[in-house]
Amino acid sequence: MKMLLLCYCCLLASITIGSVVGSLSVTELTSGTSAFVRVKTEPSFNFYQLNTDTASGSKTTCTISSIQVVNLILAIRYGDLPDAFGTADCVSDTSGSAVGSNSETCEATAASDSRAYVQVVADDASTSNAENALDILCTTTAPTSTSEPDTGGGACFSGDMTVRVRDREWPVKMKDLQVGDWVLQTQQTTHENDEYEYEYQPIYAMAHVEEDAVMEYLEIETEHAPKPLVVSRDHLVFLEGTKHPVAAQNLAVGDSLFLMDTTTIHNNATTTTTTTRITNIGTTYRRGKYAPLTPDGTIVVNGIVASTYVAILGKDMMELQQHYRIMSWHTFIHVLYMAPIRMACVHHGRVCPDYLFARDPATGYAKFVAAGFQMAEWVHRQNMPVQLFLLILTMVVLGPLALLEQMGLFRILSCISAATIMRGTRRLKKNRGTKQTTK
Repeated sequence: MKMLLLCYCCLLASITIGSVVGSLSVTELTSGTSAFVRVKTEPSFNFYQLNTDTASGSKTTCTISSIQVVNLILAIRYGDLPDAFGTADCVSDTSGSAVGSNSETCEATAASDSRAYVQVVADDASTSNAENALDILCTTTAPTSTSEPDTGGGACFSGDMTVRVRDREWPVKMKDLQVGDWVLQTQQTTHENDEYEYEYQPIYAMAHVEEDAVMEYLEIETEHAPKPLVVSRDHLVFLEGTKHPVAAQNLAVGDSLFLMDTTTIHNNATTTTTTTRITNIGTTYRRGKYAPLTPDGTIVVNGIVASTYVAILGKDMMELQQHYRIMSWHTFIHVLYMAPIRMACVHHGRVCPDYLFARDPATGYAKFVAAGFQMAEWVHRQNMPVQLFLLILTMVVLGPLALLEQMGLFRILSCISAATIMRGTRRLKKNRGTKQTTK
């Protein structure tokens, strides 16, 4: 161990110099996936970082094992590289362990949202081989609290997902978005060539916001996207080869998502979207729940084309009696349910009713979203004649609004509606003033 300490001190000096010239190598690890690596044996100091940030209160557990390396020291630190002989949130030492039973586990809890870094110090005292095999596995578990973490319901992105915002040089994190920001979204123009039209449109409402909630998300890694897409299980994502978006929980490794190069899109443009194959789907706990709404019902997150809506009751398609598929939930929510909301809030925002977007303190949902979930659950419990009647009634009442929107007459109708509402408001105020004067 004296030799190990001496070599480590030499390494610290080299790191101080190497950090300036960028010579220090840090290998990325995927949380929940075992990594088979080679370590030097004279001794060696190896640094790793988990591929995603860890939510505050979450626990990172790393295990290393080898049948060859005798002395192993494992250290974990959040936010910066650990020092097994100095600053670290967890240090575990196997020095003196017998060959054949050499493994160690280190566990640390994040005090704030930050990246976990791991250090492995290896010293082979039994052989003179140039390098030996080593297995390392790091996992992240939910924070310990009096309440259970959300298991992924609703249409949400984690707070660290990024989107492109007009007039911003760099991508903006989901947690920093505001109503009124113009974000990059897309609309498919042809199904044959997967051609999309990208444009910036304003966020007209936030369907769900919970800044401090910790939630279990799906972490979807792809071949070409620089960062994984982290979404709730029921969130709808556009999949190659399907006409409608599917719930994230129904995706599988090998499926292809639509990817756009956000570095080459400046203003409105039509381009052929590339696809990227899913390489891994895991779970992760992240802080924050965010669900922005755009006029076209889509948004580009971490370069991946996604819907802004959710699969109701875990289904991609709207069904009668759970057997007869009618339409996709994306189509129903966007074309019918959201039509009057868009009429009030997008085409004439001055009359957008604030009470509809007041958040439920218990769930974080906007009132119109919570009402939609409750209505869908109630209709789901009814028999087929009732379900069919309600569907026809919805199409009769809301269908004309959707048709007017498609014909480009939505703005005219909204202006007429706005003028009527404003006139009625003025008349009401005038009548109240007259009554007070009379008194």
